[in-house]
Amino acid sequence: MRRYVLALLILLLTACGEINFQPPSTINTALAPDLIPTQIATPMRAAVEPSPPAATSSPNPPTSPPTPSSPQSIRPQYTLITSLDYAAHHVNVEESIHYQNDTGAALTDLVLAIEPNLWKGCFNLKSLSIDGQSVTGYILNDDRLEISLLKTLAPGGALDLKEQFELNLPAADTHHVFGYNDRQLNLVDWYPFIVPYSNGWLLHPPADVGEHLVYDLADFDVTLSVKSQSMPVTVAASSLAESLPGNTHYHLDNARTFVLSASNNYRSLSINSTGVIVTSYYFQEHEAQAKRAENIQFLLRIYSVYHLDFLSENEKGPQIEAPC
Repeated sequence: MRRYVLALLILLLTACGEINFQPPSTINTALAPDLIPTQIATPMRAAVEPSPPAATSSPNPPTSPPTPSSPQSIRPQYTLITSLDYAAHHVNVEESIHYQNDTGAALTDLVLAIEPNLWKGCFNLKSLSIDGQSVTGYILNDDRLEISLLKTLAPGGALDLKEQFELNLPAADTHHVFGYNDRQLNLVDWYPFIVPYSNGWLLHPPADVGEHLVYDLADFDVTLSVKSQSMPVTVAASSLAESLPGNTHYHLDNARTFVLSASNNYRSLSINSTGVIVTSYYFQEHEAQAKRAENIQFLLRIYSVYHLDFLSENEKGPQIEAPC
C-alpha cells in the first residue's frame, strides 16, 4: 500500500513567523509573535490657582531636560531581485540587507548562513560590499560566511550589505526539498541571511536529524522574473503576487524566511474562507484531493491560532512512496 507525502508552504502576511524548508527534513514552521511594548504617555496635571485680588506673577516650576529617546528598532530588511531560468535550473540574485544592531553588543563581525553552499558547485558569490565599500576579507566555510567589519557596529547602529550571487541548483531528493526535480523547482533557504545573535552568532552545524537553522524576524521585498522556453511557469510563494511588466513582485513583513516553488505542471485553486485566502498548488492527477473542502478546513483549524491572512499549500514531487 502506498501513500503520498506532500510538502506544505505556509505563507504569512501578519505578524507571525514563516515556513522553513531545509535538509534533512521537508518543512519546518517557525512562527513567533513580534511583541512591541506600547508606550503610554503620563497625563500632566493642570495647575489651578485662585484668582488673587491683585495681579501677581508666579515663577514657572523648574523643568527637567528631555530624556533622549532610544533609536527605534528596525527588523532586518531583505531585498531580493531574482532572475530564474527554469529549464537551466539557474538563479541570479542581487541581494540587499539593511541590518540594525539590536543585539545590545558592539559587533566587530557578521555571520551569515548560506545553505546552498552545502552543495558543491551550487553557490557562487560574485560580489560583496558593506556601505558601498567592497569586502574581500571574508571566510566562507560550508554554510557559514564570516565577515570582519572594518568599523565596529555600535548598538543601535545600522549597515547596508549587498551581494550578487548565482545558484546552479542541485537535484532534489527524498531528504532535501531544495533544488529541482522533473516536475518542479524549490527555493528554500536559498539566499544568504544574517543569523540571530545571543551572546554570539547562532549558526549550528547541519545534522542528520532535526533542524539546525534559526531566524530573526525580518521584512522581505522580492522581485522575480522567470525565463521558460516551454510551458508557462506557475510560482507559489510566501505572499500574494503583484504582477508587473516583465516580472512579479512580492512583499512580506515580520516573517522568518521567504520561499518560492515553481512548476510548469502546477494547477491552482484559491478559496476565500472566513477571510483567509487559501491557495492549493497541485498536480493534475491529484485534483480531487486538492479540492476536498475538509482538507482545507483541517489546515485552517491547525493554523487559525496564527491569525493568517494567506495560506498556501503546494505538492512536492516526485512523490515519495512509503509503506503504510
